[in-house]
Amino acid sequence: AFSVVGDYGQIYERHLARIVPRTTANTINLGNTPGMFAIALGPLELDTIPLSRESPKLKEIIDRGFLKCGITKIPIFAELKNNEWSGLDVDMCRAVSAAIFDGKTNDVKYQVLTSSERFMAVQNGQVDMLARVSTRTLERDVKEPSTGKGLSFSFANFHDRIRFVGIPTYVQCGENLDWNSNSCRDLRICVTESTTQYDILKSLFPDDRLRVMGSSTETVENFGKGNCQVFVSGAVEGSEASVRQFYSGEFEQGKDLFSRESLSLVTTEEDDLWSKLVNWVLISLFYAEEQGITQATSTLMPRCDLFRPLLSDEFLRNVVRGVGSYKEIWDRNAGSQGLQREGRNLLNTIPLKPLLMTDLTWDLPIR
Repeated sequence: AFSVVGDYGQIYERHLARIVPRTTANTINLGNTPGMFAIALGPLELDTIPLSRESPKLKEIIDRGFLKCGITKIPIFAELKNNEWSGLDVDMCRAVSAAIFDGKTNDVKYQVLTSSERFMAVQNGQVDMLARVSTRTLERDVKEPSTGKGLSFSFANFHDRIRFVGIPTYVQCGENLDWNSNSCRDLRICVTESTTQYDILKSLFPDDRLRVMGSSTETVENFGKGNCQVFVSGAVEGSEASVRQFYSGEFEQGKDLFSRESLSLVTTEEDDLWSKLVNWVLISLFYAEEQGITQATSTLMPRCDLFRPLLSDEFLRNVVRGVGSYKEIWDRNAGSQGLQREGRNLLNTIPLKPLLMTDLTWDLPIR
């Protein structure tokens, strides 16, 4: 395709530049400017013709009476306290529950899944959706290796970038890709199996330098036990809230960022109507933030009967009434634990910053 038409910039220059100068919004977002925005909802007239097709998955969930949601147990994303789940990913599950069950956010059964279990769990119906640290890649979209099937990914609900975290002098060893100098000869790096983090690391370091763990919690825990001097993680796993569960010494997050990853909600490709619902529930959270609508003013959300007769025409209002806008979700779960909202996780509003994104190069270092 590229050899025939060139890149997007060349296409734009060839066909549009003389008519519509390329503005900032139509430039590439390289990962360090706001990337969250709401896609226009379009006209939402009521009394539309009821759906002429079925959603077997949505009907199954409604008949069952609860949503099965796959998560990963880690501070900020999903934590169990006093027998109740909370966290940014948990609120994604609760938002979908609110859409389906007329505002009820607790009709959810949570399933903690490791990185190696997650995609099979959603493909075989063990869970209805994943809301747990899953990067969208071309391979996973088309033919995910562990299942041999493609997956349906929502709009990104969290933008992440991996970095080295750990004992400061060894963080420098990792960032310099140095395991041979006198100060770095005993470098050991903990990393979670079946992740994009592992895929990147194995291309940069010899196998004998890696300590591969079954889950992100095990990765951080083994750093705390001294089985490695650093670990590779996203912003959440390497946060103060996460590390201090297992380690009380001095540590730092590295400044070099070795990826650009869009974490998304995941469903199968078998029921596109179900996948569309999950995606638009997420988009409605950004829409609410963009419009200044909060949990307290959720009645300002538009009514929509496009999913009639399966869902109430107030399902978008129910979502925001149940969990609030994306800003409220972030503040409640991430901001309250010291995780600063920055880069692509910021809302891209007027004046618009670069909006065009590609994560085909998710595994290339950003320095």
